[in-house]
Amino acid sequence: MLLGAQGKHTAAIVLALCAWLLVAASASEYNSLTHSLLQPSLGRARLLTGNPTLRLRGGSAAPPGGAFAAANAMRTPTTLINKPTFKTDYMPWHMVPDKEWRTRDGCEVIQWDPMLEGYKGALQYRYGRYKELKQRIIDAEGSLEQFAENGCKKYGVRRSLDPKKPGIVACEWAPGATYLALHGDFNGWNRGQYKYQRDDYGCWHLFIPDNADGTPVIPHNTRYKIAITTCSGEETTRIPAWADYCVQAPKGAPTHPAYDSVFWNPPEGKFEFKHELPVTPKSLRIYEAHVGMSSPGQLLGGPDIHTYDLFRTDVLPRIKKLGYNAIQFMAIQEHPYYASFGYHVANLFAPSSRSGNPDDLKRMIDECHAMGISVLLDVVHSHAATNVIDGINEFDGTGSHYFHDGPAGHHAQWDSRIYNYGQWEVIRFLLSNCRWWIEEFKFDGFRFDGITSMLYKHHGIGKCFVNGYGDYFGMETDMDACIYLMLANDLIHSVRPGA
Repeated sequence: MLLGAQGKHTAAIVLALCAWLLVAASASEYNSLTHSLLQPSLGRARLLTGNPTLRLRGGSAAPPGGAFAAANAMRTPTTLINKPTFKTDYMPWHMVPDKEWRTRDGCEVIQWDPMLEGYKGALQYRYGRYKELKQRIIDAEGSLEQFAENGCKKYGVRRSLDPKKPGIVACEWAPGATYLALHGDFNGWNRGQYKYQRDDYGCWHLFIPDNADGTPVIPHNTRYKIAITTCSGEETTRIPAWADYCVQAPKGAPTHPAYDSVFWNPPEGKFEFKHELPVTPKSLRIYEAHVGMSSPGQLLGGPDIHTYDLFRTDVLPRIKKLGYNAIQFMAIQEHPYYASFGYHVANLFAPSSRSGNPDDLKRMIDECHAMGISVLLDVVHSHAATNVIDGINEFDGTGSHYFHDGPAGHHAQWDSRIYNYGQWEVIRFLLSNCRWWIEEFKFDGFRFDGITSMLYKHHGIGKCFVNGYGDYFGMETDMDACIYLMLANDLIHSVRPGA
């Protein structure tokens, strides 16, 4: 895992702070020291069988030496595996879920730094909180993986997965709202035609059967939004919190220059990846990239904002030629304010439409994998844009929906909202987001932005972290955020061992 800008100077002890919370092993070339500290060189676990070959994220790896090493170095793809079978016993400990989590107490990190002995109680407390919450999730929904998968399958506006009920299903968590309806280009923006029904838990549900000819009521690549009446009685519109594609409304539209959600359902079917996932690199050489800013500009014959397709054809071969084996992509999650460099995210599940549509992004990632390059997402779960009409801020009219209410819910320096990491549906929302980018777009790992801002209620503002370990423990720790990151680490390595 690579930390955000505020967290770089605290990298050496973050592992101890969160007791194995760190997520999706990745690092950047400009922060290689951080990577070496977060990924202790303990080597691979001892092989327990005679089989010399191990499966890592769809590729093959083998013990060093001999023909196996040569074969591994070539990294030749074999056949496409959409859901690889992982042999987690052979991977480094930090790349797999911990099967012994129920028997641990969070103090294993003390063996790497005996100075943490004085903070044993704090480590045990936070690990105990992690075990308690994970068990609650398992008791309620079967497993942590199912908890996140239920979110991806249930929420948003999607095609029904039930062959006996073809149509469009929609679900939104909006406990403070008094009315929800779906409207858009498909029904002349009639806010009274397709009404949601509220359940006892503040979730709103809608099912729209297919047309008689079997086509969906909402055509592919058309705009839609939620018509909502907030808790204050305001009648307005919102983009679904789980929207997976959003574009700026065209000039003349009532919502211009804000964004609208778009129903992405290509008639030819879902994009099919052609190439295997790359073998997990033994050491990462990361190229940090911003697709939009990679354009040479109009003066040199390029567009102002580069596209996924142009990056794939013009930039990606150069990165490969330079010897990089991973790319960390900034500004992928949709962000209406372009000058934020992608860090004021409004729509967590939607790829930025400035550079193309969802299939364009998948095509670019598929080409990265064809070149043996791992793809890391610069994911922003530390804060969110304050946008209301085209974001999730005040979605149901309250200030405490996805975020903390009052000053705790606002980042003073970033002008953004802070998530309530202790809220059940917020935890589902963020964990599902991790699973979504791994499974839907085949990202190989993450860089979590703004770690210091997440871990501490003071967000690192005015803090130097130079007075010893006492700066890292205490009442200023956002324990809910700490536990969320531990769960995210757990989930990611369960869904994608080797991430």
